[in-house]
Amino acid sequence: MNTNIPFFLNISPKKIEQYQNTIKIWITGKIRFNSNFTTQENVENIYKTKGLSYLLERSEGDFALCIIDGYTKKMHLITDAFSTQPIYFFWDETNMDFSCANTIRAITQQHRNALHLDWDQLLYKRKSSASSNTFPTIVDGISRIQGSRIGTLDFSKKTWTITSYQRENCIDDEVGATYTASDFITSYREIIEQAVFKRIEGHSEVTVTLSGGFDSSIVYALAAKKTNVRAASICTTTSLQNEEIDRARELTLREGSDHLIFPVGFTDKPSIEEWIKLVLSKETINCGFEDLVKSQLMQQMHATYGSSQYVLSGMGSDQFNGGTTTLDYSDEDENGSWEAFMNNMLRKKWKDYRASTFNDFFQFSYHFSTMNFREKLWPFGDDEWTNYLNKNQKSLQRRGVFLETKLSQANGFLIGFPFLDTTSIELIKKIPDTLKGELLYDKQILRAAFKDLLPASFQGKPKFYRTSNVEEKVFNYLKNVIYHDKYALLKIAFDSSPGLQERFTLDKIIAFLDQTKSSSYFPSYTYILELINIGLLEGYFFEGKSFEFKKPNQKTIVYDAHDKKFDREALESHIF
Repeated sequence: MNTNIPFFLNISPKKIEQYQNTIKIWITGKIRFNSNFTTQENVENIYKTKGLSYLLERSEGDFALCIIDGYTKKMHLITDAFSTQPIYFFWDETNMDFSCANTIRAITQQHRNALHLDWDQLLYKRKSSASSNTFPTIVDGISRIQGSRIGTLDFSKKTWTITSYQRENCIDDEVGATYTASDFITSYREIIEQAVFKRIEGHSEVTVTLSGGFDSSIVYALAAKKTNVRAASICTTTSLQNEEIDRARELTLREGSDHLIFPVGFTDKPSIEEWIKLVLSKETINCGFEDLVKSQLMQQMHATYGSSQYVLSGMGSDQFNGGTTTLDYSDEDENGSWEAFMNNMLRKKWKDYRASTFNDFFQFSYHFSTMNFREKLWPFGDDEWTNYLNKNQKSLQRRGVFLETKLSQANGFLIGFPFLDTTSIELIKKIPDTLKGELLYDKQILRAAFKDLLPASFQGKPKFYRTSNVEEKVFNYLKNVIYHDKYALLKIAFDSSPGLQERFTLDKIIAFLDQTKSSSYFPSYTYILELINIGLLEGYFFEGKSFEFKKPNQKTIVYDAHDKKFDREALESHIF
């Protein structure tokens, strides 16, 4: 069945014999075959009769798939296009021992004596797997499989290999040449509607993380057409100043649904417990303010609505519908059009390329030359928009989607991402150059496709107004996390981690923090937080360290479906 239950599997030559002449299927997340929701039984039948390639070419959704084939003595681990359901693995080739799970800790508990933190990566050279099939983790020997990959363990050949696969094209090649802007808008709406409707199929109630921006509001309004829907919103100074929280409440009042609002202020007292929960949930050392706020929201959703929720997110719309075109590369020049965005992107790419490739004389002389060096020496492909989308796909796997999946997983939720439907992305890639400015700059295709779905207050809404001094406020909050209660978090990390105790002197770090308490130099505190996170994770992964957590502080404002009010002043009093 499609599920959000954590899984762990350890397999060896001896254990594979248990599956002789049988096929075993595990699914995490939700998988659709030929656009229809499918089950383990259906997946097994398709795999038996049509084969793995046929199955994957026609599958869609937010899923991870494990198939043990006792007939061929093979195990297949499969991720969707964005690895929305993470699969970690450890392969001991010498002993033919293989473990996989959707958490790192599940593997370290099984192989505690064989594994350790990758201190070489953590302290000296941040390894990159940009051209490989996996993402590294902080544990030496454990990796995470990237999206659209098949990992195959072949016990007959004693090999473990990872290859990529492609879903069958759903958009005809002629679309790009024959469609008008109106055609693209109509098709886009139909695809996104189905992406939402198919995901909520079988659920009598869903929760949408509703910011009040276009993306999540569209997901919410579409879901409300088919099932009972609840909303969960984060309210910050930015969402108040941009009136996004007002629009979110307007929507939930229109639909008559429950609405949980979690107010967050930069002056809130930091919680050591909340930080530890975030780090253990995410299982990485790179954690920030946005991560912490989302983690707290998920905990409030769990406390208010219970576990086993199905959650929908608007993640991915900005990255694929042109939402980032008003922001990305805007430091290169004034960014007010599609042409400016593309020019700035190409200028930045050329600037980085020439700086890394050519000598200092070239850097100097090229400014004065009559030759068009950029045209002559440009090493990249012609379709920079497709390259940009591919870059966003990798970035989402590393951060945005990964964060929301891990936090949902930690709270017992299953999460879906309608805007990551590969059919919609395929359509976006078909838009010809002549229509990209009209449809993609500032998400115009999204605005046009759903202009009748949202209240009038959404019309003409800009992406957002910048809140002044946000970076400084975030910096001060994270700084307070470190200094809170006389460096309590730092001391807990050292107490949990033999590795930190061996490599660092706690008293020297505290002395440094005492001396720099009034400093505004951000990186030093980022590095201290990373050291803290390393210590927490070593204790969690390898030392059997357990952390006691209380119920989250109930500072949320919860409106039930019958409430017809919106107390903005109460939110402001929480935040300011």
